[in-house]
Amino acid sequence: MKILAIAPYEGLKEIMLKMGAKESFELQVETGDLKQGVALSKEALLNGTDIIISRGGTAVMIQKEISLPVIEIEVSGYDMLRVLTFVKDYPGKRAIVGFSQISEDAATICEILNIEISSYTIKDEREVRPRLEALKKEGYQVIIGDVITVAEAEKLGLNGILLTSGEESVGKAFSNAKKLYFYINKVKQQYIIPHRLIKEEPNGILVLSDTKQKLFSNDYFDLQIGEQILEKEEFNVAFENTLDSGSFSSMFEHEGNYWEITGNELGDLSSKILAFKLTLSRLAQASLPPGFSIVFYDQNISKTIKNFLLTENPEMKKVIESALTYRSKLENIWITGEKGTGKESLAYYLNFYESNTSNPLFVINCELVEDDSWMSLVSQTRFETNNKVVLLKDIEAMPMHLQKQFVNQLKANSIEAKFIVTSNGNIHEYVRTQRVLFELYEELAKLTIELPLLNDRVEDIENLTRLFIHDFNTLYGKQIVGIRKDSIDLLKQYNWRGNINQFKQVIGESVLLANQPFIEKDLIQHVMQSDQINKDHEKIDLSGTLEEIEKRIIQRVWLEEGMNQTNTAKRLGINRTTLWRKLNNK
Repeated sequence: MKILAIAPYEGLKEIMLKMGAKESFELQVETGDLKQGVALSKEALLNGTDIIISRGGTAVMIQKEISLPVIEIEVSGYDMLRVLTFVKDYPGKRAIVGFSQISEDAATICEILNIEISSYTIKDEREVRPRLEALKKEGYQVIIGDVITVAEAEKLGLNGILLTSGEESVGKAFSNAKKLYFYINKVKQQYIIPHRLIKEEPNGILVLSDTKQKLFSNDYFDLQIGEQILEKEEFNVAFENTLDSGSFSSMFEHEGNYWEITGNELGDLSSKILAFKLTLSRLAQASLPPGFSIVFYDQNISKTIKNFLLTENPEMKKVIESALTYRSKLENIWITGEKGTGKESLAYYLNFYESNTSNPLFVINCELVEDDSWMSLVSQTRFETNNKVVLLKDIEAMPMHLQKQFVNQLKANSIEAKFIVTSNGNIHEYVRTQRVLFELYEELAKLTIELPLLNDRVEDIENLTRLFIHDFNTLYGKQIVGIRKDSIDLLKQYNWRGNINQFKQVIGESVLLANQPFIEKDLIQHVMQSDQINKDHEKIDLSGTLEEIEKRIIQRVWLEEGMNQTNTAKRLGINRTTLWRKLNNK
């Protein structure tokens, strides 16, 4: 056993050296008080010291700063009795000033022995001088206390009497140190094997206090993940939920990887301690099957949801009321509506809005799926079942053989998830013409929502216009301050075949082209004339060369995808470079 003993005064150092010579442990004794003691203790962390022994305020300060166990040398009843007997006949007013372990015990002895000495408790060394200055003004002449108190008293011209510790107190501290060392070694032997297993666990292990202070992490966490993950919003959600409910599980993205996280409160402890396990998910961006993507909550999602909620239209208000009711239900939800009406935004609202979960939304683009691999990926991803949500976009585009496999999985309860489904147009017509299996519709349409056309909610156009102008100002670095009333009137009269997607496209192009503070009517007219959705919505012109026909098809898909090149490329089965080249005649 290796002990560092820190004596606040030379006399105590001599006693400890004398008594330590008879002990079997290795003893290093240094003189230092308060901050000096803390500095010496920090050095001890680096040289294999097992236990620190000190006294009074120095011991208290070391305990706050250092993780090594600290044994305090008491000022025993014998020690106090010696000093109080020594000063009881001192002339003048006398006071005891010190931390509670000194002042309170001394006051008790004075009361028992009928010794008239005032007692004052301090909680911090910064309180010592103001207290002594006040006592001096009151006519006190003798101050009894610890090293810091006596030193300050003498600086003020008062008579300082040090409460010293005798051999019996030092002997008791040595005895307590040996008992503690024996107990620590016993605990180490008991836990060395599980500790080694946790340290070498091929998953991230992290233990935090209820104030988010790191108490432990294993090698995998330190080397593969790192403490920067503690600053992520998704991890903050996991921490808060574990703190509140005692357990939590979810998944989030960090530096290109997906991590499954479980959090649990460690029970039977005096304070809350939270343990987290982070496992690298088999879901990797590079290996996700076609049509499978993972959407995490961010500012763009938040903005999309807020835009969706901005409505004065009675039908849209009913939609939002239904969504509020359905959001906490476990049943599957089917959303119908024409292209561009905001079905995906409603799905985001159902999964993310005002939710305490950091769980992502699994998105399946049914036009792009090639096999049933997405089903096994969803099944094998483990986190809170009630919060695992899958969005099936454009389900009418899912191949019939996959619909049959999916129905079988649903009936067998082999996919533990809540499904939000979107379809374009009249779903009953899809079922009647067997484009969608009736059994699949039965399983997924437990709750239904239908979104109105933008043409049927013209009262929302003005507010949506202002919101989109703000968004595109930020995107393009513009400073458009508004739009003329006649421009708004023109937008309200337009036939929005592409609904919100088309409307947003027109506003975006107008903001980009505007060179004045306000968007004028003639600019809106120009953009509308070049808008291809209205011209090409009913049919594609098949005249001209193959290259020209191909470009029209690509432009149609690009516009239908809200000018999102990533989604357009996926839908067409080409890469983004090829798409850019074909759109720009390169």
